[in-house]
Amino acid sequence: MIVAEIQKNSLKEQRIQFIRNHQQAFDVEPIYTLRLFEDFVMEVEGDCNIEASCKIELDKLIASRFMLFFKDQSQEWQKCLTQSLAFFL
Repeated sequence: MIVAEIQKNSLKEQRIQFIRNHQQAFDVEPIYTLRLFEDFVMEVEGDCNIEASCKIELDKLIASRFMLFFKDQSQEWQKCLTQSLAFFL
């Protein structure tokens, strides 16, 4: 039980570190909405991935683009959807 909890917390910390590494690499300011997204990522239960990307429009770099998606399709989709929608409320 304790080992499972430690592993779960380690995965959550890895997700946050991934976001922060992307921020640092592209000099992304720690804006309020990004902090909210980090809080959301820490609350998400289940097996999920985070994708960080950049977009270039003319001469402007937009680097604070993140996507979270659930890997395991057998997870309770209702729970995943509820967690995701709660982020926007």
